[in-house]
Amino acid sequence: MLNRSDATGNFNYSRALSQLVTGLNLKDAWEADVNNRAYTHHTNTGASRIDRIYISHSLYKKSSILTLAAAFTDHLAMAVRLLIVAPIHRRGGQWKMKIATLSNKESKRKIHLRWTSWKRLQAYYPDVNVWWERIIKKKVRIFYRQEESLKKPTI
Repeated sequence: MLNRSDATGNFNYSRALSQLVTGLNLKDAWEADVNNRAYTHHTNTGASRIDRIYISHSLYKKSSILTLAAAFTDHLAMAVRLLIVAPIHRRGGQWKMKIATLSNKESKRKIHLRWTSWKRLQAYYPDVNVWWERIIKKKVRIFYRQEESLKKPTI
């Protein structure tokens, strides 16, 4: 523990913890919300706040902390809420594939041929998720947009 207010019984100062917190320039998240202090561990001889969350100074003013009862332990669970204000970048909306495009035999044949070649590219990616996100999603979207544009009548 670092402060006498961290316990109602015996106070056990931790020099190693103090050096760690000081060396990394951290703050106790609980200090940001002194009105919401609670002990996280209760015994017959006292209570203490041995469960800790340390945060950087830049996040200190943007945080609040709360405790929650947890049925599986003799400690209270701790949660930190962070208010991070960042611009939201919105994209053009969600693309949806029209299922009717798949009913066309020629479209099915084309997608099958392309899928065979796209599948070969999987070997060049660390896992299937990276392959899917970087290659397949884009290629499927482009393919279906092209197929949809072929179906539209030209003037």
